[in-house]
Amino acid sequence: MKKYIRIAALIYVIFLALFWILASGGIRVKGLFIEDFVYQTDAKPLLSGNISKRTTSYTTSTLKRVLPWQWEEPIENTYILDIMKGESFCGGNFTGYVGKFAQLNYVIIDPDRGQGRQGGENISEVLNQPEENEHYILQSGYFKLNCKKKIYYNFNAKSHLRQWLNVLITTAENPAYKVTYDSWTIAVKRYEYVNLYHTMTDFYNAFLVSKAFEMQPGNITILWIDGHPSGTLDITWKTLFGPILRAGYIQQPSMFNHMVWGIMGYDSPLNKHNSKNMPYLEEFRKFFLSRHNIPTKSELNCTKLKVMFLWRRDYVTHPRNPSGSVSRKIQNENELLNSARKHFVGHDIFGIQIDKLDMKNQLKLIAHVDILIGMHGAGLSHTLFLPKHAGLIELYPTYWSNTNIHFKAMARWRNLYYLTWTNNDRSKELPNKYIIVDVKAVTDLIGKMKRNVCR
Repeated sequence: MKKYIRIAALIYVIFLALFWILASGGIRVKGLFIEDFVYQTDAKPLLSGNISKRTTSYTTSTLKRVLPWQWEEPIENTYILDIMKGESFCGGNFTGYVGKFAQLNYVIIDPDRGQGRQGGENISEVLNQPEENEHYILQSGYFKLNCKKKIYYNFNAKSHLRQWLNVLITTAENPAYKVTYDSWTIAVKRYEYVNLYHTMTDFYNAFLVSKAFEMQPGNITILWIDGHPSGTLDITWKTLFGPILRAGYIQQPSMFNHMVWGIMGYDSPLNKHNSKNMPYLEEFRKFFLSRHNIPTKSELNCTKLKVMFLWRRDYVTHPRNPSGSVSRKIQNENELLNSARKHFVGHDIFGIQIDKLDMKNQLKLIAHVDILIGMHGAGLSHTLFLPKHAGLIELYPTYWSNTNIHFKAMARWRNLYYLTWTNNDRSKELPNKYIIVDVKAVTDLIGKMKRNVCR
């Protein structure tokens, strides 16, 4: 009997110890690492800190256990080595890299020097809101560094990082602060925040700097310096990288021990469509799928190909388009499906408005699609996550030039098969941006793509 009492007492002591660790914010080893696992926190980490010990207390109400990510060696090319050739100032506490991004150590944000909407509202609350209302305005002193000399560094001409550097002040005195963020932070200013293509450039940029500095996904704070309302892609940021902090939620002067001013979305390598290759793209695919717990491998079965039509349909995504109207919509969706199913019996052929699904369910489909078909549009960014053997068929109306090669470039970078069709009959283009697609032409392209994929 005494033996069982001792065992029960031991279990009780262990339980109390575990409860104390979680209640106190966990074991602190470079942030929130606990026993080689990463714990993700809430999207609004309003923090309090101990100034003398420089520790951070995160909210722990929705801790999530995630396996650590292992970065692959940069064996594809020397891209990371090239972009990490930096110019340092302030004893190394400010380093600019190739005019595109910067690393700051022990930088303080003063929220009194920032103005704008907090953001995060439901879109129904801000319909018709002007875009300028979603900009977060920074004044001199928003960023502060303990440094005797002013920093002069040349960021790319159109990058907002020029303005961020202009509002950074250096001071010989130690600026006061009340909150400390100990783990890595990537500061991002988003532009077309609900457009999958433009957000993908932001995701890829954050991936690149995370890899460059060997950050641990799940333990990276993403700081949005903007005031956008809530968007469908917001949760993907948290899934990929870690907790989200909006600039408008910072209430007290806060020290960020390790901050990166991220690469501007429009300055992304993904926007360089004529580039011969794109660095680490297969690792990016693996990273994106793995962070959503989606298997990265898909076997090709030529007796039952998975063929997906990606439909563009009206839906509300941001305040400037309250009607939700989109262009490049296909009028004869069912006709296309029926023809494909008739000519390719036994294959899995279907159509979907994929943006109605959450990202994980989108990826579950895309990761196993053998042939993807769709009008030119942001949804074709999923070309990045198709299996390595897959093919893309891209469709264009007359009013949208096929010189827009965003997705053709993605297919080329990944060595996927690519075919295209452009409408030349204006009578097939209808009011409200609908188009009647040539059924025979698309059916023939599917046949050609099947031969390519299954050679």
